[in-house]
Amino acid sequence: MSDSTDSREIRPFRLDVPQDQLDDLARRLAATRWPIDGPVSGWAQGMPREYAHELVEYWREGYDWHA
Repeated sequence: MSDSTDSREIRPFRLDVPQDQLDDLARRLAATRWPIDGPVSGWAQGMPREYAHELVEYWREGYDWHA
């Protein structure tokens, strides 16, 4: 049961996002308007702003979209 139509078969996957879309994403991430910190710290009221900011910076500057 290993024919090429077997849905459990692992096959290569390639994602090809045009550079103009990646540039647009980088611009929008850079333009994020960050809220002020609330009165409760930590994760009690959702993702902490500092953590979200680090995550956005990773996607904008650190992640290699072409790898």
